[in-house]
Amino acid sequence: VYHNPLLDGGGTWLADPFAQLLRRERRNLGTVFEFCAGPGFIAFALLADGLAHAAVLADVNPIAVECARKTVRENQLSDRVRVHLANGTRGLPASERGRFDTVVTDWPNYEHFQGTFRRFFSALDDGDLRGEDPGWRLHREFYSGIRKFLAPGARMYIEEVRPMDRLVHHCVIRSTDGVWVRSKEPCDERSAAPLPLFASMIADGGLRLIQTLPWVDERSRLVPAHRREGLREAVSWILVVAAAEPARRRGAAVLVEGPNL
Repeated sequence: VYHNPLLDGGGTWLADPFAQLLRRERRNLGTVFEFCAGPGFIAFALLADGLAHAAVLADVNPIAVECARKTVRENQLSDRVRVHLANGTRGLPASERGRFDTVVTDWPNYEHFQGTFRRFFSALDDGDLRGEDPGWRLHREFYSGIRKFLAPGARMYIEEVRPMDRLVHHCVIRSTDGVWVRSKEPCDERSAAPLPLFASMIADGGLRLIQTLPWVDERSRLVPAHRREGLREAVSWILVVAAAEPARRRGAAVLVEGPNL
């Protein structure tokens, strides 16, 4: 997968865990849509593993999109992969409606960077778009617009960082002995713990939250065993989302299934 290292928001190390997770789901992934795809690490990994038969990638960054298109050309994947330069779902062509069997994303999942994180991302080039989603505007636009692109029975796997927490402290490697410990300063300060807000956005978009899965924790194979000392709570979570089922009648009552928190 061709990519610009300055625009790597975690895809180089999240692609394989995503493939492991979706392999355990034991479902046909069909056509996978990677939103905020960057160069498409996750989608290309799912294709390489034989878990998906086709992929659609979308990103707002033209550098990332050109990297993805180069990967398609060099690997002769034009019959299986479509790449769009798109600002959210608004930029997706109408021809993609109803075609996505699976949606994956490792998107901006911080609301307001703080301290060292703020200084680090401020030092990057102006073209860098990783990380922050102030006021969760991108989340709201995505959930309000994605349903029309979903195929029947589709599932979405949305990566979030500590969605139950208002303050996010990352684990960092202690330089003296290489052990992971929690940072003293928060890297993200949210207006509130965002999971209830995400659940509301999901419901408003005609979708339902099926599961909230802890993903990267002290048992994760992403972190070598001798460095897991500081990882005592899940860092990343996967929100599993589907289209809401139509209201159904049981006698005179109308039952509508809502989000499962």
